[in-house]
Amino acid sequence: MNDEIVDALMQFYRINAGLMQKMSAVLDRSGRRWSEVQQQTLVAAISDTGSELEELLGATDAPAFMSVQARIVQRHWEARQQCIQEALASVSRDNQLTDEVMTAMKDWQRSVIDLMTHANSLSHVTVPWMTYLGRLERSVKESGVYAGRQTSSDETRA
Repeated sequence: MNDEIVDALMQFYRINAGLMQKMSAVLDRSGRRWSEVQQQTLVAAISDTGSELEELLGATDAPAFMSVQARIVQRHWEARQQCIQEALASVSRDNQLTDEVMTAMKDWQRSVIDLMTHANSLSHVTVPWMTYLGRLERSVKESGVYAGRQTSSDETRA
């Protein structure tokens, strides 16, 4: 391989590594938000422990004890489900995360296209990459990432 091909292939590697770094950072921030919500839920659950113990201690027989225990488990289950739903809704409403992912993908796409445009000796990889980028763009649009968001025509073309 000549130096131009080696340089272009190294640039491809750098572009892809940069995309993975950006995506990892977005996922890390998203994971931290999820952990914060989980921790808040745990703190709330622990704060109820005293009242739950009082409820259990107030049971006068085995059926009453089982009934109290079932209510406690049900409350925890419902609270956990609500927490999950709230966290998912929060993430789906978080346009900042969506914007960061879209920006990273657009930057990556531009970088790959620029590299292929300027690397004349890589014409044998241009067609497969352009096909891949076209499929990627269609899948992003079909995934509904833009659903519920107002995007300008300049933003979708970028």
